[in-house]
Amino acid sequence: MRLSLTLVDGRNDRAIDALVDGDLAAPVADLLPALTSLLGEPMHPEFAARVPVWVDGRRVDSATPAGEAGVRTGAVLALHEGTDRIVRAVPSGVAELRVVSGPGAGRVHRVPLGSSVVGNGGPDWSLPDLRLPPDALTLDVTPDGTVTVTPAEGLTTELEDEEISEATEWPLGAYLFVGDTVLARTALGESLAEVTAKPAEAVVDYNRPPRIAPPP
Repeated sequence: MRLSLTLVDGRNDRAIDALVDGDLAAPVADLLPALTSLLGEPMHPEFAARVPVWVDGRRVDSATPAGEAGVRTGAVLALHEGTDRIVRAVPSGVAELRVVSGPGAGRVHRVPLGSSVVGNGGPDWSLPDLRLPPDALTLDVTPDGTVTVTPAEGLTTELEDEEISEATEWPLGAYLFVGDTVLARTALGESLAEVTAKPAEAVVDYNRPPRIAPPP
């Protein structure tokens, strides 16, 4: 099977994109001669098999079948030392917003305490909506998770069915319409999608709940 991977030399964090042919049922060690050669260090298979390997930030035994180790298209493989390119920590923040329609649909953002400015090229959160100025929305979040939204002057903004022009509390579950974008305020930590790894096929099944527009 041909796989498209990101290969990282953990000693210097140099990364390259690589196409590798391999058998997912074979041990990771069988891939290492080709991987070390791609990094410019061809090795005898016996020596290459001793090179430490990390797959998506997790150290793996080179004797593990490649599929079971998580080797698949899109995976990040680091040799020699681990890499911090994979972040597994849950995002921090006290409120959660989602882009449910428009440019960038599917994005999820955790909003921190205090004031955040959101817009196209915004300093705190950039939305890829060309109809929005950089300071389209100012979000103020309190420790109890209350979110207040203030639209930029003259920018048409609707919260549910009402147009707003000044600071307004954004209730949980409410939709905000601005430019070509629809944002939803959702419960913090709510499941985003169901993800199931399929080692034998080198893929990850991804099932995101449908984004249903609110009734007119």
